Amino acid sequence: MTDKENTFLPESHVLRYPTRVFSAASPAGHFWPFDSEPKNIYIAASMDNQQAALRLAFLLGRASLNVTSSWLSVDAATSNCNYDVSPQDVADMQRSAGLRDIEDLEKADTLVVLNDIESTTGGLHFEVGYFLGRGRTNVLIVNGRRDNVFFHLSPVRWLDEVTNFGEVVDKLTATRKVAP
Repeated sequence: MTDKENTFLPESHVLRYPTRVFSAASPAGHFWPFDSEPKNIYIAASMDNQQAALRLAFLLGRASLNVTSSWLSVDAATSNCNYDVSPQDVADMQRSAGLRDIEDLEKADTLVVLNDIESTTGGLHFEVGYFLGRGRTNVLIVNGRRDNVFFHLSPVRWLDEVTNFGEVVDKLTATRKVAP
C-alpha cells in the first residue's frame, strides 16, 4: 500500500493542533454565549437516537439555522446492515459514511451532541474530538453524561434535563450575553 492509498483524508482535512489552549471546564459547565454566532449546526447522536436528532433538526431549520448532518437521512434500520454483502462492501460503506460525516463536520460552526442514549460505536465521541481538534469551540452537550475526556474541556457547554428541544434552539439563537 502506498502512502497515498494509506491517507483517507484529503490534505485540507488533516488534523492540525488548535491554536487555542483548552482548560478544564468550569464545574458549572454553563456559560453563554458561544464564541461565534451559530449558523451551521452538526448534530451528533447515537443512531439509536436518530428520531430525536431529526426532531431537533426540524426545529433548528424553523429557526433559520442550517443543519449539516446528512447522516440524519440514513435509514437507521439498514445502517448496520446484516445483509448478504461482502466484508469489503461493509468496509467501503463504513468508510464512505465516516468521510461523509467528516465533510459535514467541516461545514459546521457549531456541534450539538445529544448524549442521553449511549453511543454504540463511539462516533459522537470522535465527532466532538475532531471538532475541537479543528479549533472550533461552539460545542453543546444536551442531556449528557460526562463520559468522554473531550466533554470536560472549557469550550464545551452543557444543557442538562432538557425536556423540550425548544430550550436548545433558544440557547443557540440567544443574542444576549450572560456572565460565566
